[in-house]
Amino acid sequence: LADGVPPQAQSMHSIGYKQVVEYLSGSCDYQNCVDKIKQATRNFAKRQITWFKAMPYINWLEIEETTDLDYLANKLAAEVRQNENQMA
Repeated sequence: LADGVPPQAQSMHSIGYKQVVEYLSGSCDYQNCVDKIKQATRNFAKRQITWFKAMPYINWLEIEETTDLDYLANKLAAEVRQNENQMA
């Protein structure tokens, strides 16, 4: 904003920028700004998951806190090899 980018610019409508512009203009307080950024981020992540789930060629790997990283790396490598063999 200080460099002259107007609040109406497309870039200022992305997550984080929009909320900070509201905060700087006095439309909301700091905590409300932070809460809005967190909510917008969650909403965006939800839309991404919904979008990706509509793609049947995506293979999801379930990752849990207890997942062994070596096991996961081997599983991922096996999937990549399988996909390479199918494409060949």
